[in-house]
Amino acid sequence: MTGRQCPRCEGKFRVHLPTVEDQCYLNLRCPYCRFIDRLDRFLTGEQRAYWTAIGRDETLQLASEVTEEVFSEAFDDLDGGGLLDFEVETGSVNFGGAHIPSWQLDVVTEEVICGECSFRYAVQDDRDGVCPLCR
Repeated sequence: MTGRQCPRCEGKFRVHLPTVEDQCYLNLRCPYCRFIDRLDRFLTGEQRAYWTAIGRDETLQLASEVTEEVFSEAFDDLDGGGLLDFEVETGSVNFGGAHIPSWQLDVVTEEVICGECSFRYAVQDDRDGVCPLCR
């Protein structure tokens, strides 16, 4: 079950994502406020923070590799006539690796099976909800 968050009421819930993807559903309905929108609009704050951190970390890793490669190539052709040797090491440069937060939901949910379409989803323990797929 994958966490989702309503872009309107910010209610958090879980859906059985393989079923949503296998059936090619493009929209979800919030089980709480019944707002309908594209599937990708229902990302949780945790998921956004996770993917932002992953993107930042990958970018910094690439910057580190490119920097080392550029400076290594720049100094490879220099010949100090035996008097000077150039060595490039970027390992001590802090490119600020990102802390990667958890993408898991921070709320407790209870699984429900829709009586009409048999879709599996989960709502917060203290809230009632309707099926995110049935209309």
